[in-house]
Amino acid sequence: MSASDNTIDVDYTIKNTSRYGMAETSPQIVLAVLRQLINECGVRQESISLGDPMKHMYKHMYDLLHSEFPNVTYLDYKGTYGRTKPVAGSAPSVYYSDRGTILKENGTTGNPFIADYLPTVITEAKYLVIIPAMKAHARGGVTLCGKLHFGSNLVGSATHLHGGLIAPNKVTDTSTLRLGYELYRVQVDLMGHKDLGGKTLLFLVDALWGGSEANDPPRKFSMAPFGGDWTSSLFVSQDQVAVESVCFDFLKAEFTSGNPYGSYPQVAGADDHIMQAADSAYWPATIRYDPENDGTRLGSLGVCEHWNNPVDKQYTRNLGTGNGIELVWVKNSTTGLIAAGQSDPGSFALAQNYPNPFNPSTRIRYVLADRSPVRLSIFDVTGRTVATLVDRTQDAGEHTVEWNAHAFSSGIYFCRLVAGNYSDTKKMILQQ
Repeated sequence: MSASDNTIDVDYTIKNTSRYGMAETSPQIVLAVLRQLINECGVRQESISLGDPMKHMYKHMYDLLHSEFPNVTYLDYKGTYGRTKPVAGSAPSVYYSDRGTILKENGTTGNPFIADYLPTVITEAKYLVIIPAMKAHARGGVTLCGKLHFGSNLVGSATHLHGGLIAPNKVTDTSTLRLGYELYRVQVDLMGHKDLGGKTLLFLVDALWGGSEANDPPRKFSMAPFGGDWTSSLFVSQDQVAVESVCFDFLKAEFTSGNPYGSYPQVAGADDHIMQAADSAYWPATIRYDPENDGTRLGSLGVCEHWNNPVDKQYTRNLGTGNGIELVWVKNSTTGLIAAGQSDPGSFALAQNYPNPFNPSTRIRYVLADRSPVRLSIFDVTGRTVATLVDRTQDAGEHTVEWNAHAFSSGIYFCRLVAGNYSDTKKMILQQ
């Protein structure tokens, strides 16, 4: 027994806790990401830290990952059984933009909570990859990329952040509900902070199985295309607001008022944080989001929009009506990509370059629905064209081009494909 908390510490499996059976991030997804980073991208094991600073890394997760990658640093709030305990920075990192008017030590009561210390493993990291599970939530409506960072503090719980959600004490406590729009939402501070959302290179939402609530077991989804089966999906983007929007749409379409497992995404304001993260026009009149407290307000963190309907699942770029979100289905590794709502695998598509980040070469793959004039160009952050990789007519099918950027300096670049009436752009990171 542990003298500090009277929990069973013998091998510390998830079966020893009340969390057994919860829908949480899948070990297999984490292992796949590690294999990609280490075996394919050449990242040293010693350069990777993995885990939730505020939680225990359970035995089933640790054993699977450590057996293959023993030199990765595995985080755990206790630092026992081979895990590493994170250390808080010497000064607060996140200054919540309500400035003590909303967040309280005990959720909705107690002293104002102004700032959080982040662990040095986050503040000193160059890049983050986050892997939240796709779930609805009784306090936040949904828990995805934004709420994932409730576990990035070292207070020991996230109670002090609950006041910034739509239902601080869950939706059953109507006296504390913060329903509607243009209210302070703590997720925006976390998504916009330079060491959290600002450092995240890839937002990968684990929807191998979705959940009806943070503490619920996995649920089979009745909506199409799942039809009463597991969701068996991954949602991937470099735009945290866009992937939050898409996952929100799936959760809201599934967990309706008629769903026996709850309907938390239906609560008014469940997508308020997504809208505010995308556009300051939706901010509260008295709030200026500045999570570093340095006088610089957040700009747009990405694109927020909702699909046309739960059947077609199309966004403005799918429909050709705007430059917002394009939901793309990855059919498999050889046939390319299928735009959502289309059954014809011969669609135009530009895949994310691989590897990314890269040094000095990367491969760019795209799919043409028919023979088309193609222009594939590279731009720097100022919008200047620095390279043209393809400028000719090409046949339908899948094409791959390699860009060797040895003569270019490190930084962010953009790859743009124009093929007929189709165009798309991907962000690339060069690390020399």
